[in-house]
Amino acid sequence: MADAPDRVYDVASARLVGTLPRGHHFVGFSGDGGEVLAAKGERHLYSFTRAGALLAHSAVPEDGPYALNADGRTVAFMKGHDKQRRVVLWDLATGKENVRVWVWMPRHQSYQMVEMLDWTANGQLTLHVEDDVMREPTRMSILLLDLATSRFTVRDRYTVRPKAWGFEACG
Repeated sequence: MADAPDRVYDVASARLVGTLPRGHHFVGFSGDGGEVLAAKGERHLYSFTRAGALLAHSAVPEDGPYALNADGRTVAFMKGHDKQRRVVLWDLATGKENVRVWVWMPRHQSYQMVEMLDWTANGQLTLHVEDDVMREPTRMSILLLDLATSRFTVRDRYTVRPKAWGFEACG
C-alpha cells in the first residue's frame, strides 16, 4: 500500500519493533543502529527511536544524502560542489549547523557524485561516491573521511555494470 506507514523490523527475529508516523518515510539508521532517520516533505528530517518515539526534528538547508550520528540528533550532509565542497553537521534538536568541515575529495574521474553517507565511527563518515557518472560501466569508490583532519582513506573501489541493481550499506 502506497500510503501505509513505514515499519521497522528486527531482521534476526522478524519482530516488528516500531512504526514511523504516517507521511514519514525511512531514510536510514543511525551509525549504531539505535535510531531511525526519517523525512517528511522536502528537507524536513526527523530522528526517532527504533520503537517510533520522536527524538528531534528540523528543516535542513540541503538535499541528501543524509547520515544520522549515533547521538540521534546530528545529521551529516554534503554542501557545495568540487573545490567548494564541505560536510555539514546539522543539529536536529536546535535546527542549526554546529560544524562545517571543508573536504577535498580525491578526484579519480572527471565528475563525482556522493550517492550515500554513513557514520562508521564518531568523527568518521563513509562516502559512497560514483565516479564519472556520465559513463558506463560506473566506478564506485568507498571513502572514509576523518572529520577531524578532512583526510580520506580509500576503503574500496569497484565497477557497477550497466543495468545492475544493488544495495550499499556500511558495517
